Formats: sequence, C-alpha cells, structure tokens
Amino acid sequence: MNRKIFLSFLGTNNYEKCVYSYKEYQSAVVRFVQSALIDMCCKEWDNDDKILIFTTEDALNKNWKKLEQECQTRISLKNIDIPNGKNEEEIWKIFDIIYNQLENNDELYVDITHSFRSIPLLAASLLQYAKSLKNISVQAIYYGAFDNLGNARDIKTRIPNPNNRIAPIFNLTAFSEIQDWSVAANDFICYGNTQRLCALIKNNIKPVLRQTQIENNAARNLNTLNKQIKNVSLNIRTNRGKEIIKGKAPKDIIDILDSLETDLILITPLNPILEKLKESIQKIYKGENDTKNMLAAVEWCIEKQLIQEGFTLLQEGIISFLLKDDDYSNKDKRNFTSNFLNTFYSKGKEFDRHKNNNLSDKDIEILEESLKSLEECQALCNLFRKITEMRNDINHAGTSSQSLSADVFEKKLKNLFKQMKELIDPC
Repeated sequence: MNRKIFLSFLGTNNYEKCVYSYKEYQSAVVRFVQSALIDMCCKEWDNDDKILIFTTEDALNKNWKKLEQECQTRISLKNIDIPNGKNEEEIWKIFDIIYNQLENNDELYVDITHSFRSIPLLAASLLQYAKSLKNISVQAIYYGAFDNLGNARDIKTRIPNPNNRIAPIFNLTAFSEIQDWSVAANDFICYGNTQRLCALIKNNIKPVLRQTQIENNAARNLNTLNKQIKNVSLNIRTNRGKEIIKGKAPKDIIDILDSLETDLILITPLNPILEKLKESIQKIYKGENDTKNMLAAVEWCIEKQLIQEGFTLLQEGIISFLLKDDDYSNKDKRNFTSNFLNTFYSKGKEFDRHKNNNLSDKDIEILEESLKSLEECQALCNLFRKITEMRNDINHAGTSSQSLSADVFEKKLKNLFKQMKELIDPC
C-alpha cells in the first residue's frame, strides 16, 4: 500500500480553544487544528505512515510541546525545521525541505491553516511538481476556519464556553484538482493528448455511474463522451483513415456536447474545456462518411505537432479525396491513384497503369481520365511527390543518404498542406 502523509505548518499564535467541524465530524475541544485533523484523518494509519509538522524556530519554541501534548495519536508526530521564508533563498529552501520528505506514490493530506506568507502558493506549486515527478496524490487539503468565529481577541468575552465555538473545516482539495484539469486541458489543446483528460473525467463520474438507481443522463453522456474523445485521438495518432472518414467519434462528441445542459455538468472545471473541445472537434468533422475529414485531420496534426501522422494523413487523404464516396477504400484504385500522382508528369519515371492493381482496362481508363481532367493535375502530381518524399524519409527513420534534419519537417508539412488547399480546396 502507498504511504500516507499528513503535512501541516505550525504557527506562533496563542491559539484559543474551539471545536472543529467537518461534515458529520466534530472534534473535541482543542487548541490546535492539527489535533482535530489528525484525529479525523489518521486513526486507521499504520507505522509506515507519517505525520509531519513543519515548524519555524519561533513556532517550535512557542507551540510544539503544546501540540504534542494535545494530539492523541498512536502515530508519532515529527517536526521538520524550516526557515521563516523572509527572502527568495529561504522560500526555495522550504520548497526543497518539503519536497525531500516525499516519496514516490505518497498519498498526501495537507493542512494549510497556519501557513504563513508565501506558503500556500508554494505548497500549490510543490504539490503539482510532486505529482509529476513522484506520482504523489493529493487526498485532501484542509483549512480550519477559526476566523469564522470573528475577532479572536475578544472571543473569550463573546463566546466564553469553548464548546460553543464551532469552527468549520474547509476542504480545498478542488484547488489542487483545478491544477490537474488545467494540465489535462493543456495536453489536449496543445498536443491532442487525451490521456489525462479522459482519466479525470472517468474518475469524477465513476461514483455517479455506480449509483445505478439514480437517473443521471449527464454522467452517462460524459462517459460516452470520454470514450469518443479517446477514439478521436487514437484514430488520428494511428492514422485510421476509414474511421476518420466515417466521422462517428467526432459526430458523437458534437451531438453529446450539444445535448448537455450547463446545469447538468457534474464537473465545474470541465465546462470551459468542453467548449474548447467542441471548437477543436468541429475543425476535423466535415460530415459523415466524408473524405474531407481526413484532410481536415491534417490541420489538427499541424496544431498538435503530430508531424509523422500529418504527413501520412495528407498523402492518403489526397488519394481518398480524389476517389471520393466508396471508392476511397478500394485498394486497387488507391494503388493506381498513388502510382499516377507519383509518376505521371515526372521525368525519368515510367507510368505503369497496371502496377500493383488488378483493375480492368475500363476502370483504369475512367480513373486516368478523371485524374487528368483535374484543373491543376500537374501541380498536384508535383506536390504529391514531395509529400511522398517527406513521408518516406520519416517512415524509413531518416536512414537514406538524402535524409533531412528533424527540424525541417514541421515547416514542410505546413507549406505542403497550404499548397494542397490551394490546389484542391477540400474545405
């Protein structure tokens, strides 16, 4: 099992006693919020788990012994010395001290009630950093809101009985989750990578889907949406031309997004992401069973820096677009079209009408005349040959003597795609 860690920061004030409350939980009368949170969170922990209290020199001298005496736990408290954070050097030192206490796959419970100065911001950044580098998970972030009771200076007069001082505990874990959503959104928007986004959606709707007695169409729609987001990304990354042309996954996504009502969305940070998702998906969907989808996907690849996929879809997409309808899946017609575009109008290359195909002479004649009748046939053939050269260079891992350097392919793809649009205008 993963190690559980409770992290807290001890302050220097002379804290007044109160009762801390969170949902159904109410603490005993305590002076320190840590006492309540440790009682609430750590009762079932074992000796491998840790309770770490970060203390400045002042906090250690003023409150550490009092906290130790008040806490009733079989898990020993450990104090970790940290500087005051009075300059940048000390802030970075605090960052390092906290980070070095963490191990891979730790499950964190964090109390920021008495965090001082820059600690809350530092903690937010550190947690995200540790999620990436140590695969930690943030189970909860708590804040004990004693200040809800009003001015602490006169609380003894206003509420003399500590049993009547009920201070709420706020769960601020959502702030950490928002960071996860922002990273996931960036992965999708910039790179077309849906792994984090799909995992977040799945984890957030799983509890709702388990409640089978509750009709929740939003949850079911999001579950379907999740699957189709993954399908769109995988279809493009693996160059599944037929699936891209059919357009089922993007159509389902658009239909679901159109049907979802804002007040039914279960995950608030997801709303702006869904808007961005719809914008992106609409770019690659031209219609059901439309060969234009394949060429539209090239633009997605350019935006997401999927260079190899982009060249493949551009080359095969041109063939599909020229054949149209059901002919795009005919292997012999694809071979003929590719052969025609690569060798016709090319000096030193012989155009063999029967190369790699079993078409009848009549079918060959019809196809050839159709291609020759294109207004920019020669220019298109020249363009197609350039695309073929780029694709071959990439697919053969740059092993030829004429291979290009890696940094030129993105620019080449953009230029060739632009030229293609000027010649056949598939949009």
